[in-house]
Parts: sequence; structure tokens; C-alpha cells
Amino acid sequence: MPYLDYDRNAQTYPLTDAFKLVKAPSEKFAQYWAIYRNINEDFTLDYAVQANEIADVPFCYWIQQNNQTIGGSILLPNNLGDMFLVPPFSDWDTALGAVLPLLHHWSDKPIQAQQITHPQMEALVRHGFRVTSSRRWMIRPTQTYSDRSIAPYTVASISKDQTDTLAKLFYDAFSQSDDVSYRDRPLEQHQDSVENYFDQLTEGDRCYEASKSVYDDDKLIATVLVQMHNDMPSIRFAVTHPAYQRKGLGKHLIEQAIHTLAADFTAVKLAVTDGNPAQAIYYHMGFMPGDPIYSLVHDGD
Repeated sequence: MPYLDYDRNAQTYPLTDAFKLVKAPSEKFAQYWAIYRNINEDFTLDYAVQANEIADVPFCYWIQQNNQTIGGSILLPNNLGDMFLVPPFSDWDTALGAVLPLLHHWSDKPIQAQQITHPQMEALVRHGFRVTSSRRWMIRPTQTYSDRSIAPYTVASISKDQTDTLAKLFYDAFSQSDDVSYRDRPLEQHQDSVENYFDQLTEGDRCYEASKSVYDDDKLIATVLVQMHNDMPSIRFAVTHPAYQRKGLGKHLIEQAIHTLAADFTAVKLAVTDGNPAQAIYYHMGFMPGDPIYSLVHDGD
């Protein structure tokens, strides 16, 4: 079957005699995605809140077989994400076998598959993809901790005028990370991440209060930055300069963040890349791991 070239305004793409893609309304697609993707990887308990994550994404498509919706996915040239199937249809290999030739037609560059659950991952591997990384959320109850000294270091509040200093700390720390997606980021990308964090933070709220940094004299050496994610506080960044790691600074900041958040919240979560040494630390601090979410790539024929 001849495949259509990518056109963001196209409403239908024939796949086989039986299968086709149909452009989906974003809000309706998000409702289906929240339920049929059937994974609560970030511990969001409210389906409506979960659906809101992608309610404005414009690249949503129904996968239809004989004019019946059997699944959906977010699709762009070189990108497949957040795919789900609608019962009673459950054949991942058949659905992927129908969709992937179109993606190869759209572009000859490697196809990235993101936000992939375990059953999808296994099917994608059978279709020639390889796993590049996996991440998972971890969660634990909040509680109070007694404060303790970390002398000779001092703890201080954060402020937006520290953006450049925080970005430099991120760059120094992540440049030695085993996680390629962080290790190869330029300083400018870390600056964008810190600016984005402050843009989403309300100065004076509980997340702001829970976010702290550690200094060695006037040198920034560690930080923990907290923000809301789907109605629950999330430790977005926990970063320690390589020269000051294994001194318990990050653990201390996380404990104090949990302590501060306990005034308003019953739980706190964070996301971590599988294989990151910090994952074991979080586990021993009482964080329960959720299901993994995979990133994969298909390098082409």
C-alpha cells in the first residue's frame, strides 16, 4: 500500500487494507490514554488529573481496524509515544506492524519511542527497537525529622537570582553521570531547566520552602528543588557536586524537604533513571519504586 507523507493537518493515514490512523481530538484522546494505558507510573490517583497531562498535545491519533478504534498513539516523524490498546484488542505486534511502516516512510532517521510501558517495550524489541534507558517514579509518605548539623556546611533558601549558579552545579554534577541523556547536556540546557523550574514555582509556597541548597563558605555544593506534579509534591532535582558526594548532603536536604512538606501533604515522590546509584539511596530512605517507563530507538533497516 502506498503511504502518505507526513502532514500535520492530515486527518487520516491508511496503513493496511484493515488498519488506518485517524486524527484524534486531544481531550478525548487524553481520556482514553489515562485509562487504557493502564499504568499509574507517577502515582497520580485521579484519572482526570492524569489525562490533563496530555490534553493539549496536538499529535494524537486513533489506531482503527475496520473503522473501529483499537488503540491510539502520539505520533510524529521519528517519534512514537504513549501508545495504548483498547479492549478487547490486545495484539501489540499486529498494531505495531501496521503503524511502524508509516513512520519509516515519514522519515529515514532513527525512530524514538518514549513513555513506553513494559508490554509495549517487549513488542517494540521484537520489531527491532533497542532500549536506551528506563525511568521510574518512587513515592513515600511525608514525616517529620529532627534537624541536625551538617557543619562545616550551611543550608540556605533558594532564589531565582541563583539560576546561573544552580545551572553550573547541574552541569558539573551531570557531566560525570552514567545517564547519557543528562551527561551530554550543555550548560545552556541546564539553565533552561532551572529557569523552567522557577517559572512553575510560587515563591513562598510549601514547595518553595522545602527547596534548599548547601554551601561550603560561598560555594554552592548541593541542592534539592521541589515542585508540584499532578497535585503531589515532587523532588524534581537532587544534585550534589561530585567533590562533595557521599557526605550525606543530598540525603539531609531530602529529609528536610520531606519534613517541611509534611505540614501540608501526606506523600512525596521523585523520578529516577534505573541504574542511577541514587536509586538505592532513595529506596533505603523509604521510597517505593513504581513501574518502569522505557525509552527506545529504532536505527532503521
